[in-house]
Amino acid sequence: MLDQQIDTFTYQIGLLTIPHQINDWLRITGPGYYIPFHEVFASDVPKVEDRDRMLKYIALTPHLTPGGFVDIDSGRIYRYSTNRWRRMLSLAMLLVGLGIATGIVAAACYLRVPDWPLTPSDLPTMLVAWAAVLIGMGVHIVVASAKRSKTQNGMPSVLMDLILIIDARFGEIVMKLILGLIGLFGLVIISTSRMPQVGILNQFASLTQVTPLNAFLVGYSLDSILELFGTSLEGTSQVKSLIK
Repeated sequence: MLDQQIDTFTYQIGLLTIPHQINDWLRITGPGYYIPFHEVFASDVPKVEDRDRMLKYIALTPHLTPGGFVDIDSGRIYRYSTNRWRRMLSLAMLLVGLGIATGIVAAACYLRVPDWPLTPSDLPTMLVAWAAVLIGMGVHIVVASAKRSKTQNGMPSVLMDLILIIDARFGEIVMKLILGLIGLFGLVIISTSRMPQVGILNQFASLTQVTPLNAFLVGYSLDSILELFGTSLEGTSQVKSLIK
């Protein structure tokens, strides 16, 4: 009976103190950083169930932590700018980055390098494949968001405020664009690898594997890989940077 009452007291005290601590953490960080809630506040609220319940409460009462976007599934509280124009700037920067990435794909078809497999005639194929990679990443994000919303008993989807999400997770989105480029050119390299042929010199194969379906699957799988390994690679560095 005493253990249960102590857990209740701990949870109620956490509700009174932890939002203020989160606001202090958010003030010393910039947009794009995040607080790994379970790691930072494990000593304040030892029980995982109570931390999950508290995180949902904070997500449903955003006025307690202005500037903090709660992703319940990952247990992160992302820092975003409360200035609307700053969030619009993040959106504009993302569009510029997308344009630069598309320009890199197009420029690769005009690159004059010995044994380079791409030619100007491959430009339509490459642009369609790049669009398919982006669509694959987008579909994975939408599917993952729908699954989280369903498993969290009707909690709001993370896609409800797209501009806010872009500002809060700008670094991750740029990383996904870079990873998409790597995946696309990796598919090109696989498709155009040298094939030994009898009686003639080795020749480059055509872009037979660079199809919209294959590019879509590359984008979908790459986003899954980034989501799987990104948390473990970045969590420790984020905690250290916040502590400093």
